Amino acid sequence: MNDAKKKRRMLKWFVGLSLLYVSSYIVVSLCGRYQPSMTGESRWLGGLALMDREKWAPYGVTFEIYKGPSGSRKVRGGANLLGAIYSPAVLVDRALWHRTHTIGNMS
Repeated sequence: MNDAKKKRRMLKWFVGLSLLYVSSYIVVSLCGRYQPSMTGESRWLGGLALMDREKWAPYGVTFEIYKGPSGSRKVRGGANLLGAIYSPAVLVDRALWHRTHTIGNMS
């Protein structure tokens, strides 16, 4: 098989897998909902984190970034398998379509 055929075959696989990834994420996102979340940015007496945001959660996907007491960003409790697979899609989804909402008056 020559190089042009190999490149064309690889491109077809890449496009096919990309379409499968995006279309399967759309399905889990359509079944998702907003859930209360502790981002770590609002704390009671400097200690316990408060439920201060509502974040988009696609169905079956566990993936959440929060701010630890030291100020570093972390993934809460790790991500489940779908969270690990779809974490890039979740970040893009939350940035473009399902934005995070503030709960209550945090001023």
